[in-house]
Amino acid sequence: MRALPLLAFLLSVSAPALAVANQIPEPESLSLLALAIAAMWLGRGRKP
Repeated sequence: MRALPLLAFLLSVSAPALAVANQIPEPESLSLLALAIAAMWLGRGRKP
């Protein structure tokens, strides 16, 4: 079952991401952070 490790990974990424986002007042920076997280998430799924 892959859902459990997936959920654990999402939680482990979202906690520091939220902590960083709370330090950043600009919504542009928040969207850049979300984009970076999405890029990392897509990148880890690909095997070279």
